[in-house]
Amino acid sequence: MLSFGGGWPSVFRRYLDEHREVWRVLGDLSEFAYTRLVDASVGDQIAIRESLKTGRLAMRQDLGYEEASALERLLIDQVVLCWLRMSHVELQHTAMSNRDTPLSLREYWERRLSATQRRYLRACETLARVRRLRLPSLQINVGDSQVNVAGGL
Repeated sequence: MLSFGGGWPSVFRRYLDEHREVWRVLGDLSEFAYTRLVDASVGDQIAIRESLKTGRLAMRQDLGYEEASALERLLIDQVVLCWLRMSHVELQHTAMSNRDTPLSLREYWERRLSATQRRYLRACETLARVRRLRLPSLQINVGDSQVNVAGGL
């Protein structure tokens, strides 16, 4: 635990300015959203929780997280979060899809599932679009001069 004494907000602000990576530990709302969604989905089932953590890392890796640009990383995180949310709603939808469930409740879960599917597909499409628009950098050597051109010619 960090202790900053009396004027802690300004000292903490300076600390954050010097250690930019710390914000991800204390203030990454995407991480909080993912954790809350896992909590809502599996509660205290530790094996499933750990499997979801491993699965999240595997999905990020499969989507090229480490080599991705900052924008692509944000979009990859969104794709993975939307996938988890869609899967969570799919489970709830399945639980409500029996004859004893009132029609209005089944319709509600059907609409909610459709909405999460649209979000997931939009996140995937946005990531694909950003990747398609990414143009390669070129290096041109003319005599003794070297010119790097970002985004092609």
